[in-house]
Amino acid sequence: MNDLSKYTKITGHYMADRFNAQFVPRFVEDKGNLNKDRNMISQLISGDNYRHTPWYGDMIRMKSKGIPVLIAGSSKQPDGIVMDWDVLPNTSILTHYKDYGISCTCMLKALDHGIPVYMTKQQWLTQGISDIPEECFIFADDHNIEEAYNISLTADNEHIQNTFRGIKNLKSTASWMEKIL
Repeated sequence: MNDLSKYTKITGHYMADRFNAQFVPRFVEDKGNLNKDRNMISQLISGDNYRHTPWYGDMIRMKSKGIPVLIAGSSKQPDGIVMDWDVLPNTSILTHYKDYGISCTCMLKALDHGIPVYMTKQQWLTQGISDIPEECFIFADDHNIEEAYNISLTADNEHIQNTFRGIKNLKSTASWMEKIL
């Protein structure tokens, strides 16, 4: 990598030019399923250098009240390490808090399952995912986590899944890659 002129840097961040890169939208394979018996709040944080979400304390309180809450992703999390593809079919809402960089793959996997994502509007704008309509999200700006959870229990998961797959897919990503090549 000593001669950077031989390489093209790509990123899924909407401000790719700021990183001297070309924009290529991120997607996940169509692997998510629509499970009618979803009832869990999931927060999946990868790595041991985790940061808790601002609503972590509320989620712990909900968990102690018997609401099915999963906080996993590292050995330091209450529920340890899990496979996201395994827990997402039972997830009603995924919490996502990341105040830097691009969107996490797990969030994209959740949307592919038709799961609404709980985050702030600012994160929706700055993580390069504002091309996915607001109706696929429940914003922390408008609802606390327990309200969002109750809303998620009646979400139109098929609509969320179809909307996401219509925007973030291999075909749309391929067209961006072809332009670069």
